[in-house]
Amino acid sequence: AAAGGGGVGNNSEGASASGLRPASPDAATTDEGGIIIGTASADQTAWLWNAYGSPVAVYQGHRGSVNAIRFHPANSGLVCTSSGDGEAHLWKPQLHPDRIRAQPSTDEIDEDTHSLEVDCVVHEPSLVFKGHAGPVIAADWVHGGNAVASGSWDRTVRLWDSETSAPLLTLTGHEQELTNLNSHPKQKLIVTSSRDHTFRMWDFRESSKREVNVFQGHSDVVSTAVFAPTDASVIVSGSDDKTVKVWDLRNMRAPRTSIKLDSGVNRLSVSAGRNPVLAVPLDNGRIRFFNLSGASLGKIRRREAHLQTVPGVAWARSGEVLYSAGFDGVGLVWKIGATTVAHSPRKVRSNLTRDLPTDSAIDTKS
Repeated sequence: AAAGGGGVGNNSEGASASGLRPASPDAATTDEGGIIIGTASADQTAWLWNAYGSPVAVYQGHRGSVNAIRFHPANSGLVCTSSGDGEAHLWKPQLHPDRIRAQPSTDEIDEDTHSLEVDCVVHEPSLVFKGHAGPVIAADWVHGGNAVASGSWDRTVRLWDSETSAPLLTLTGHEQELTNLNSHPKQKLIVTSSRDHTFRMWDFRESSKREVNVFQGHSDVVSTAVFAPTDASVIVSGSDDKTVKVWDLRNMRAPRTSIKLDSGVNRLSVSAGRNPVLAVPLDNGRIRFFNLSGASLGKIRRREAHLQTVPGVAWARSGEVLYSAGFDGVGLVWKIGATTVAHSPRKVRSNLTRDLPTDSAIDTKS
């Protein structure tokens, strides 16, 4: 995948990528109010971009494919990446406000240039979390920021001190490789998905005990599971069985909603806000939208979709902008409206963004 695209995970020795979910993007808001997009790649790099598609930083410290990227929930200047080299890294880019707000020049717009020149190149991590016996598929901050959780092909979840990188805890239970890991934004909960057809929620809210809940209901690899940002009682899972399921933690025996699709599901994202929107990236290059009750809100029309598998999507915290990364080496920035996805007709860097029509980019027919 080109820089900015999703990366398939393998380690520096060339381990098979079969079954490991590729990278997904992430987004954060800076102190100056700008938006930063993070993308991870199989070329062993992670890139940061502004909302106009201009690169602002690149990280070159991993020795394997970069499988996921996450921003610190309260500090966009602290980034966590996980890799096929068996490590998770914390690194600190120097983000210049002028670069974050910079728009492409007239020449770049007219000529559709593809320059990847960047002022900030980070070669070394601030901290390294090392101890897994296989590729690390994702790592994220546990709520509060004092610990980082990482998930691996070695079937374990590990917790680390985010200030010293000291190991805190190893969690076991999954019977096959993990495919994703996500933290709850407001509570000390993490959720992990696996090739064993299950996902698990790990509860650290009480220091005296640690609980785990196992969710069964998919008939194939569970590619992802995420919390609804504004509702601690909801988890959404996606699977290679071509379904998305919405679960209520107060009744875990069966999903409250099941959505059938025509392709395998990758790393989905749920928007924040009073009316959350579920963005579902698919193996066939499409992105579909639903509410948490399972009602279809539309889909990206085929002529506007990625040309290959979409490994992941990420909502900006406003819930009005969606970022997607594809195996076609392209990242796209989508402006989400009530019934349409729109983007400025201005030409921007096509290695991250693509011209979209000002309306009707979402087909509202289910």
